[in-house]
Amino acid sequence: MLDRHSAEHEPARLRGNQYLRMAFNLPVEDDDPDHPWPPYAVETLWVEALGEDRYRVDNIPFFVKPLAVDDIVRGQRSESDLTSELVWFSGRLEWSGRSTVRVIIFSDEDEILTTLNDMGCSYERLRQIIAVDIPNGKLVERAHAFLTAKQLSGALDLEEACLPDSFLH
Repeated sequence: MLDRHSAEHEPARLRGNQYLRMAFNLPVEDDDPDHPWPPYAVETLWVEALGEDRYRVDNIPFFVKPLAVDDIVRGQRSESDLTSELVWFSGRLEWSGRSTVRVIIFSDEDEILTTLNDMGCSYERLRQIIAVDIPNGKLVERAHAFLTAKQLSGALDLEEACLPDSFLH
């Protein structure tokens, strides 16, 4: 779990040479000019280079949809700077089977985070937003049911960013 206070993840020196930053353009989803959402125009994620412009996502997305840890994506370096360590996202190639949800917790934070951790989920924090990675398998149903119950009780707000097709209504 990584608790972070800025839009940047840990320094590159903590990762191997095969890791790069991938940039994702974020479309504004809200027409309110005073409170645009998402609050950033671009999100960057760590990716592992797999070759042939293919990369594996290596951290939990805060704003990009639909995307999860271990998804295989395609990216390209900017033609203006081919030596850059930044790669621009151009498409998702394979879903990993993992899920991503995001929560803003209003109460019971310790209980909620401990329960998610005990279930095998991991999370990252960006200010009040907590991005949750749910490993594939039956855990998705358990974690989603738990979070939905907490949402109905008013303890949190839930955004379903990347879930299996079985969750589509």
